[in-house]
Amino acid sequence: MQTALTRSYFGTKLLGYTFKMVGIPDGVDIGNDVLAFDPAQMRAAFDAGRALAMRPDPWTGTPPNSGDIPPWAFKELVQ
Repeated sequence: MQTALTRSYFGTKLLGYTFKMVGIPDGVDIGNDVLAFDPAQMRAAFDAGRALAMRPDPWTGTPPNSGDIPPWAFKELVQ
């Protein structure tokens, strides 16, 4: 997913669009199994999403570096 976000970022830049993304913060316990039906984890994700929606501007304009691009190069590319 991280690599897809990075590719999407560069695609939007090449086409002249603005990249915007939002995600569940790292500190929210949503478990490791994306197919698990755990009501507590689902509630945590929902509550985190609702809290983000209440912010005036929850979006970020650059994706996180997935590690496939050296940090120094990523920093230069996303300026």
